[in-house]
Amino acid sequence: MEGLKIIFRKPNLTKEEWEEKRKQVEAIKAEEQERKFKAALDRSHIPLMYQNASLLHCEDSIRTYAQSIDKGLVIDGKAGRGKTYSGCAILRSFVGKFPVHFVQSKELIEASYPGNEKGSHLIGVCRKSRLLLIDDFGKEKPTDHALGEIWKLLDHRISWLKPTIITTQYGRREMIERLASGDEKETAIAIVSRLYGNDFEHITLTGKDRRFS
Repeated sequence: MEGLKIIFRKPNLTKEEWEEKRKQVEAIKAEEQERKFKAALDRSHIPLMYQNASLLHCEDSIRTYAQSIDKGLVIDGKAGRGKTYSGCAILRSFVGKFPVHFVQSKELIEASYPGNEKGSHLIGVCRKSRLLLIDDFGKEKPTDHALGEIWKLLDHRISWLKPTIITTQYGRREMIERLASGDEKETAIAIVSRLYGNDFEHITLTGKDRRFS
């Protein structure tokens, strides 16, 4: 076999045929990218009604935040002002670039119950995700144990520089009252202090109720 040469001949195609081949390759690549994006979107757990949320339909302050996300973000405002939509628009803009995850505060509280194996998995996902959105924070009153677990989650994410987006209807004082339970008022105060400290930006959405406009 010594000295054997293998010669690959370029297919004798016309310019139009080469262009058609190029289009076919690009189409295959686009399909693969779309498949990967949809898989990442499913893993994000963004609710179906918000999976097409776009920053184009958000306020300037939301778009500005999405350009850097070097801190966490608290989005507050009355019901129907677009808090969840805005949070999901930010989250969706990073789908496929790195791990992101959506979770409702109620899910997070339930996941914190002792002995909840599925819940432990969810907490693990929330810890690992590069960007996390906790929706409707403060709406459900947590148990002492759950509040402690939420504190540990937020503290871990802040310590490892992983931004967390919080949406809530409540201001600082009201949120403490909503979270405080039993002997855990100090933990509630510590959580709210973190959310309104230097580790988080703060945006209040106003205007009309979008659900009736």
